[in-house]
Amino acid sequence: MSSMFRHSHAIAALSLLGAAACAPQNAQLTEGEYIMFLAESTSRTILFDAVNFDDLASGDPSDEGVETFQIDCRCELISVLGDDATCEDVDAFGGSCTSCAEFFPEDGEELEDPNDAGYLTDLCWAPYHTIYDEGIPLDGNDDEPLVQWVPNPWDDSGNGAPRFAYELWLHRDKFRVVKQKLEPWRGEAIITTEGDFHVTFHHTVGGSDFRFAFVIDPDFQPQECVGSGDSVAAEDVDGDWLGAWSEDIEEGDGTLYYLNAGAYQFNPSNIEDAWFLPNDWRAGYAEARFGEETLFIRGARYGNPFAYEEYEALGDLFGQTYVGVEDLFYFAMPADDNPDTDTIENDPVTADIDGDGVADFTEMGEAIDTIVADTKSEIEAVGWEITPKAHLNDWRAPDGIASGLDGWGELHYNWVQIDAGSVLEVGGSASGSFELTMQATDSQSRMFIKGSFVVDKIKKERWGAYDIDAIKIEENGTELCVPR
Repeated sequence: MSSMFRHSHAIAALSLLGAAACAPQNAQLTEGEYIMFLAESTSRTILFDAVNFDDLASGDPSDEGVETFQIDCRCELISVLGDDATCEDVDAFGGSCTSCAEFFPEDGEELEDPNDAGYLTDLCWAPYHTIYDEGIPLDGNDDEPLVQWVPNPWDDSGNGAPRFAYELWLHRDKFRVVKQKLEPWRGEAIITTEGDFHVTFHHTVGGSDFRFAFVIDPDFQPQECVGSGDSVAAEDVDGDWLGAWSEDIEEGDGTLYYLNAGAYQFNPSNIEDAWFLPNDWRAGYAEARFGEETLFIRGARYGNPFAYEEYEALGDLFGQTYVGVEDLFYFAMPADDNPDTDTIENDPVTADIDGDGVADFTEMGEAIDTIVADTKSEIEAVGWEITPKAHLNDWRAPDGIASGLDGWGELHYNWVQIDAGSVLEVGGSASGSFELTMQATDSQSRMFIKGSFVVDKIKKERWGAYDIDAIKIEENGTELCVPR
């Protein structure tokens, strides 16, 4: 896999954006839109007035049809103050009484009285899952515990929890929102010097250049060298990854690429350890620049998204105290010593390790599907439609070891679907669709992008570095086992 997907090279996608813009465009969006949530207290775009919100809908034709509004759903402070709290109580505590209903008020419609605590509670909270109370010191004072509300995706007890149980970032700041159809002024598609398919689009909003890029490995297939001496050869790891992923396609026919760069798991045996996927297991990546903010993709989740969200938001301050073994989409299976024999012990599809009469992967799939449905509902509440994809690794032969992907379930928020008939090579043509879920590097800002694209003729990159080792190996006729 190319160095594009290593964490230290994450900015490489953006470094290609400016260079690609100098040549005639060859990629076009057939449809597309985005929604940007700029965090009021931390957004550099707001701080430096990088996007002119006051004049968005005037002047530049590219700003036509833009929708702007504000969201403030920090009323989870009701959980601390009690159900009888007034709006003044919330304000005094440092929160806000701006109602979640203020997303899309009708023209001329007056909001209900926000001083009604029940009104606030009804709007900001909904019946999700079991509540677990954990005392967390507030401002270092153990006498004033802050209640942590934890939705449990494995238990449908119907008790109350935050309205945004999985998209918890919506509770953490006030957001200035920009929503618009994409009308790019330039699009580029190239095959990089490392063999990756790289697509970039530029769009103007509020006098600023908003740009995003995604990149995939067309021939993605993890391999490993097997054998010894003169009989060493590269073999596929676990079989056909793209073929298994493409089984998750919901509309159309083609090949599905999960953008899994930056994804990580937690060690079931030592939950404080995080494992990042090896470089050659990473199929794609995406990045964006909006105003003064760089955004990267949300990683795939191998456990409860709520726990991942809490860890990423608070882990630097409090350590890994948010993800438990019970949160993981994982169950241990015995090694498949004889893959040709399908028994209840070693066939992942039918394995029932806990002995409850239901296949373990079936239970896991149902739990993840519930999370997907709830996530869709939460995002729809703020004016967007999202299509997270659940993937079960029941097609991988178990090796009895937690590291790896056998025995695991996955939840993906970023993907590229390449239509059947596309040829991802220099001179080839392609079409497809994509969906991106992104977060800023230095703020609570979030962005969602989706669309469909066509490329008449894919170009060759002319400014990148070439793999000298591979060139010399080929020139000298050296035979090496080089996993793809």
